[in-house]
Amino acid sequence: MKEVKRPILILAAIILATTIAWTPSGWAGLTKESQRCVACHKDKTNFVVVEWQKSKHYKNDVGCYECHAADKSNPASYRHMGFTISTLVTPKQCARCH
Repeated sequence: MKEVKRPILILAAIILATTIAWTPSGWAGLTKESQRCVACHKDKTNFVVVEWQKSKHYKNDVGCYECHAADKSNPASYRHMGFTISTLVTPKQCARCH
């Protein structure tokens, strides 16, 4: 019986930890655009949000949109959920802040 309880407790702890991490009040420092990104991607592609939460960008309130926003002149840009973005982030995009 103890063997069954341990995985369930671990799973419950993981779910609780990720639920706390997704609290919208924790996104208060993000732009409205990035808040929309995170709200959708936490359900659709959770692994992307989890990786971002491990980053220095997350710790400094730098969200998805700030790095992935692109203009139409970027050959890798495309329309996604009302935004023009690029999955590939180039040094030029990074240079906007760095």
